Amino acid sequence: MAGSLERSDAISTASTNDRYHCSRLSSRADCEKQSLNESSVNAVINDESPQDPNLVDWEGPDDPENPMNWSTAKKVVAIGIVSLITVLSPLTSTIISPVTPDVMNTFHSSNETLGAFVTSVYLLGYSFGPLAIAPLSETYGRAIVYNTCNFIFLIFSIACAVADSLSALIVFRFLSGVAASCPITLGAGTIADMIPLERRGLAMVALIMGPLVGPTFGPLVYGYMYLLFTTFPRVFQGQYGFSNSSVGLTYLGVGIGCASGLIFCGAISDRLVKTLTTHYGGDPKPEYRLPAMFIGALCVPIGLFLYGWSADKKVHWIVPIIGTAFLGVGMFVIFMPAQTYLVDAYTIYAASASAAATVFRSVLGSTIPLAGNSMYDALGLGWGTSLLGFIAVAFIPVPFVFWKFGERIRNSKYTRAEF
Repeated sequence: MAGSLERSDAISTASTNDRYHCSRLSSRADCEKQSLNESSVNAVINDESPQDPNLVDWEGPDDPENPMNWSTAKKVVAIGIVSLITVLSPLTSTIISPVTPDVMNTFHSSNETLGAFVTSVYLLGYSFGPLAIAPLSETYGRAIVYNTCNFIFLIFSIACAVADSLSALIVFRFLSGVAASCPITLGAGTIADMIPLERRGLAMVALIMGPLVGPTFGPLVYGYMYLLFTTFPRVFQGQYGFSNSSVGLTYLGVGIGCASGLIFCGAISDRLVKTLTTHYGGDPKPEYRLPAMFIGALCVPIGLFLYGWSADKKVHWIVPIIGTAFLGVGMFVIFMPAQTYLVDAYTIYAASASAAATVFRSVLGSTIPLAGNSMYDALGLGWGTSLLGFIAVAFIPVPFVFWKFGERIRNSKYTRAEF
């Protein structure tokens, strides 16, 4: 290797000297001869370092086909389309929740756990879809995977509407969830394809708005919020006397919280990266996305304790809704920096990194709510929700750990992504 570098330096030096002497020659023929000699030298250099014949790359840094070089308008349209699909996907996850009692009556079932599973089985599909969708997109491209999954999602959504049994409905909901996991899985990779790191935060806001705001207007986020959603009929219909048609309005607390988190993250995400890069010097780091999570980590337990105990003590109905707003802020301000962190840390493999996170979240989101009714029957609304609050308190230090040691963890031989 050293010998090769020495030869390269010697050839470069000789070539420079020859060009200098050529400029002083009076004979054009001598200069042309010298030019041929330089071409031969370059050919030798190229032969010593052949290109990988299997390597597919852009035609230089200014290739117009490269999404990084697309016009702003084209990028906005592409991100807008993906964001819209990302809203529709989780919207479908909870749109059945307010009418679950009617669905169970239609199919003559009184099993509460099965009723919760009708909603959460959709998330179980989110657990399986990314395992195939992410690698397929990185092999065949994102567009064909988006279009195929959208078509499958449409077919099984229609199948859910005409299902003639509870078993069929559950199977169709699961398959619909598998296809609907596509935008959740690929969205981060799509952003990474088009937007450089220092301007990626605002684009991620538009994308991540879907998984958090979509369920609000569909009346899920994952885990805690979805588990709380299963208590809304118990709280607002059972205790506060809301009707079937008005109970959906109680989801607006989460929606307002998510919108507030959206505005907050959109305002500070990229600015935070630029400020910290200037302060610490060097290149932007993925860890510069994480300080916003410190606020989110505090809002989540505050929202849980406020919701649980105000509902348990039957305080005015606006107080538990305010609690869910705090939870919405916290979930968004945790989820967005975490998702953007994965994109910044694993840019080339952003879709696969997002898929791994989606699988983990979805497994929890589809299984934890099944224990919700039993937990609240045993502990009540106050202590049942406080149990979740104490778990959230235990996780408050996690963003600080990744802020302090994240780069070391990413560069560890046990976690570094090399293919």
